[in-house]
Order: sequence, then structure tokens, then C-alpha cells
Amino acid sequence: MAERSKVAVKRKRTVLTIEKKVEILDKLKKNSCSSLAKEYGIRISTVCELKKNEEKIRSFFVSMDSQTVAKKRNSMKNANGVQLDKAWLVNFAHSFS
Repeated sequence: MAERSKVAVKRKRTVLTIEKKVEILDKLKKNSCSSLAKEYGIRISTVCELKKNEEKIRSFFVSMDSQTVAKKRNSMKNANGVQLDKAWLVNFAHSFS
């Protein structure tokens, strides 16, 4: 008898932008998790995880300075030197006025 070789197929990692995450959350009101998972090419568990973290995702989306950034940004992590950056920006703007 011939042996069957089992080849493990790696799934391609799908990274969603903040904008896509909010879009999925909006569609979740009308569609099921499984249909959205198929539509976006992600696992059902990913959609369920988005649903679980809906409040955090939506508040981060609203707090973003520019909605165009949401199209490029994937994570909700903040930069380390935010206060320093703001102080530098104020100083920089003050030097030109």
C-alpha cells in the first residue's frame, strides 16, 4: 500500500486595519460571524474576538486624530513618548509664531 504524505498547509496571516475592524463590527448587527469570516477571509474566532473588544476598538477609532490614519493603522498600541512629542510640537509651533 502506498503511504499518503501529509503536507501541512500554512494559512496566510490576515491583518485588519482599524477601519476594517469597525466595518466588520457594523456589519455584525445584520450578519453572522461565520458569513463575515468568509467575506473577509478570516477565522470565526477573529470575528468573535472583535465583537468581544468592540468597545475598545470603537473608542480608539473615535479618538484617532485623522480618519485617514485608520485606513493604514493595524494595532491599537500608543507610542511611548506621547507627552514628549506633544511638548515638542508645542515648542516647535511656538518658535515659528
